[in-house]
Amino acid sequence: MTNEVATLKSKPALVVSDAKVLAIRPTNIEEMFRLATVFASTKMVPKNYQGQPDDVMVAMISGAELGLSPMQSLNSIAVINGTPALWGDGLIAICRASGARILESIKGDGDSLVATCSVTRPDNGEIITRDYSVSDAKKANLWGKAGPWQQHPKRMLQMRARGFACRDGMADVLRGFQIREVIEDDFPNATNSAAPVRALPASINDDYAPEVEQIEHALEVDDEQVTDTKAIAELI
Repeated sequence: MTNEVATLKSKPALVVSDAKVLAIRPTNIEEMFRLATVFASTKMVPKNYQGQPDDVMVAMISGAELGLSPMQSLNSIAVINGTPALWGDGLIAICRASGARILESIKGDGDSLVATCSVTRPDNGEIITRDYSVSDAKKANLWGKAGPWQQHPKRMLQMRARGFACRDGMADVLRGFQIREVIEDDFPNATNSAAPVRALPASINDDYAPEVEQIEHALEVDDEQVTDTKAIAELI
């Protein structure tokens, strides 16, 4: 063995980054577990993943089946009753990455509010449209429910319409993954192992564009750190 070959073999493996999303992707199970161990040792992952490298690894594997990078997986997958479920913008990101066209809107005021989501499939152009109204939320005993349904009702209507349209229209892409927002509302005894809900400041309203669900369920910050919409924006 020449000195050159010996030197090459002794060098550590390269860190490979996907050029499209600039994400580090492990290439084998050992690399994945090493990465999971690093993530679990930090405070930059949801609380229930901290100190749990096995859970981090399973979340990474689950996300990889949907095309998510390791960090995207930890921020887009919550575990409900032991079952990985998608939540927040992770759902729409996966569908759009597959080539689907998604259009969302919220129309009306007060009890006439209706959220609509239309998904256009990339293979045959089929359009799947689903609505979710205040009337639907009332029938499901969700309207006025403590938590996000009181703080951000428009957003919750939007998430419901989005979940139904994406599940019905892109089942082959989502591969049976459930939607966290739907599971938590439809199954009262469901236990969410994602980070606990944190109340947002009163200055945040329904029309605020960033993903308020992600802030409520994923961020662990001191109350003094979040005092207005500007502070929230800086944390995203």
